[in-house]
Amino acid sequence: MERVVSAFRSASLSFGRAFHEAIGLHLLNSSEHQAVPLDELTEVFRRVFVAELAEDAIPVFFDDEDQTAGELIDKARQMLSVFVEQFPLPTRVIGIEVPFQLDLQHPVTRETAELPLIGAMDVIAEYGPQRRVLEIKTGKRKWSADQVDYDLQPTIYRRAAIELGHGHGQTELVVVTKAKQPGLHRLPCARSQRDEIELVELALSVERAVRGGVDNRRRDWQCRTCGYAERCSP
Repeated sequence: MERVVSAFRSASLSFGRAFHEAIGLHLLNSSEHQAVPLDELTEVFRRVFVAELAEDAIPVFFDDEDQTAGELIDKARQMLSVFVEQFPLPTRVIGIEVPFQLDLQHPVTRETAELPLIGAMDVIAEYGPQRRVLEIKTGKRKWSADQVDYDLQPTIYRRAAIELGHGHGQTELVVVTKAKQPGLHRLPCARSQRDEIELVELALSVERAVRGGVDNRRRDWQCRTCGYAERCSP
């Protein structure tokens, strides 16, 4: 399925990218004395979101059939308002969308993954003497404890932060929900070297499977919003 073109693009992904842009503007330019106006944040969201939806000829998939771009822009405004009101501004923002590339090697066997792990951390910020990695999420509901405990991103970010010289700063998952009354949930994600070893072993096992020609289908509720789901059908 390499280089396969998606059958559609999810409006939720475009929503998330636009929301990140607006949050980045707020964190970088607001202060305790003067915040970036909500109208300006909403306009940034609107501009990025509309551009994302019109990016190419691939159709856009909305999670709900009667959902519209205008309704999502209105919802984003409510969510941005909640974030601005409830999330404390950091003492200093070190970076937004901080890129990283990790070469994964098992600390015991020294086996090394063939491909690097490439990504970006949403926000690296200081709160007094403490440095944190912030992962900003939007979703329909608050994450469960199991989702927080087993999500791979905080483990990846811990390794990336260390390699980029940011120490062992804690990763905090910040979820803003798209509920009728949007809410903000701050979820600390504790990770250890043991979690990093598990991450490396997972990456190595995936590469072994690829080399062995293993390609098992994984069908679940997420297939409904996946642009590649039809290619998995027999």
